[in-house]
Amino acid sequence: MALVDNNCGSRLITTTRNLEVAKEAGVVYNLRPLSSFYSRELLFTRILHSGIIFLDNLQDDQLTDRILNKCGGIPLAIITMASLLADKPREQW
Repeated sequence: MALVDNNCGSRLITTTRNLEVAKEAGVVYNLRPLSSFYSRELLFTRILHSGIIFLDNLQDDQLTDRILNKCGGIPLAIITMASLLADKPREQW
């Protein structure tokens, strides 16, 4: 058996968007999306680590807002978008 029931404190975490699947897996913990502030901070952090884009180019523009709106505050979506955009010139976004 892959998961031995021996009370050693091991946990298995299942992630899903389907509430019915989550209920079948056990305890459901609903995560809230990131706020606009934290979404923007996460995007900037990832892109700025690439060393290509400067913060001044990103702060309050409509393109950044549209990208973040499409991500819906979901950290994985924001990180994925930032990874795709980090190595591209701003004109190709």
